[in-house]
Amino acid sequence: MAISSSQLQTLLAVMKTGSFAAAAEDVGYSPSNVSQQMLTLEQETGVRLFTRHARSVTPTVEAFALAKQAARILAGVDVMISSSRAVQGTGKELLRVGIFPSLAAQILPQVLRHPEWEKSGVDLRVSVAEPWETADELRSGGLDAAFVFQLGESGLWPPSIARDQIAEDPFRVVIPAAWGIAAHTLMSVDDLSSKPWIMQYPGGSDGVVIEQHLRNHNFRPRVVGVSDDFNATAALVAAGMGGAFLPELSLQRSEGLVRVRVEGLELIRNIVALTSRERPGSRPKTLIRLFKEALEGPQ
Repeated sequence: MAISSSQLQTLLAVMKTGSFAAAAEDVGYSPSNVSQQMLTLEQETGVRLFTRHARSVTPTVEAFALAKQAARILAGVDVMISSSRAVQGTGKELLRVGIFPSLAAQILPQVLRHPEWEKSGVDLRVSVAEPWETADELRSGGLDAAFVFQLGESGLWPPSIARDQIAEDPFRVVIPAAWGIAAHTLMSVDDLSSKPWIMQYPGGSDGVVIEQHLRNHNFRPRVVGVSDDFNATAALVAAGMGGAFLPELSLQRSEGLVRVRVEGLELIRNIVALTSRERPGSRPKTLIRLFKEALEGPQ
């Protein structure tokens, strides 16, 4: 698959304007060139992006999903370019790192305050995104390291990517404190099946694994919401909306919710640091070690 940044920029212009002709004025191409770019993009991705009308186009669901990814990719490219320009002539080493949200929120601040890192003189650039996004950036050369989580058999990395497991992050069953159930109470799936529940958004690979794990234990709760962000889910649990099955790392601020035990519902995701074998460097190794030390500390 060969998708260019100009195609992604054109896609966003078409999504914004609603027609190839209007998008052409935005990006400085001819309408026929815009049409051809979108046709090529459909061929490269294998999905239909637009329903074409006489003077306008209607984006498909797939177009909205791709546009969201395109915006993030182009923003990352802009940061990469501006960061490279900013570091020129300073004598500092630029280190570009991708990291998933809960690790960024809970552990990254500890690492940045570590005396060894403060003295390193490294110009750090951080991209907070989901694992598949940062792994793609690493493969394309846009990042020097990526901190991701691996759940089940997800995340099969090519030989060019070095994988270093730095911690395990177990999942916990959490419920609102307002339910009046004591922490660490042993409950059954039958006890919870009638309770309101917040599920992980089913579109991602982690959501599929979590849902299948619950089904394997005959746990089919009454779903009242879905979320693609574990930290947001924890906040909803604390607010009393329902229970959830969440990784420990997303529960650092746990006021308003309690952990309970449910026999059989044990699941662990691995926190992994990815680096390129083709672009080795000492700074990613230092950063990875400091993350390991922070994760080994009190959680």
